[in-house]
Amino acid sequence: MAASPPDPVRAFGGRVILDAGRAGPASHDRTGLRHVFVPSPEAAGWRYALDVERKDTPLDPGLSAVLSALDPSADPLLTWTRIEVAAKLLDRPAHLLLRRAQAQGLPGLAAAAGIEVADPPHPHHWISVARIPDPA
Repeated sequence: MAASPPDPVRAFGGRVILDAGRAGPASHDRTGLRHVFVPSPEAAGWRYALDVERKDTPLDPGLSAVLSALDPSADPLLTWTRIEVAAKLLDRPAHLLLRRAQAQGLPGLAAAAGIEVADPPHPHHWISVARIPDPA
């Protein structure tokens, strides 16, 4: 198990940690590190998703242009993490959600599905944590 930083990244009252074995919404960065979102104890009634990408991850120029057009104010890789978490929560392939986001905009896509997204800051990673009400 990898050691977590002293001040874990926080979102929705929970935290993102490095942990090879903990259950929960997880994402592997391109170096193979496994990041896990640990919801707060008050998180009942929500489903969560996590995506983590290293900021130095190379991105195809064509995909970068598409992602930049979706949100010119955000780094293209951060926009990708937002699409990934929505795809995980909706159980849809990310490339299909990317097409839908091109048609209706990324904020509209998330809002229509009831998804809330947080992008906690980190010096080396783009991180998106998303949640949706759990109907169960």
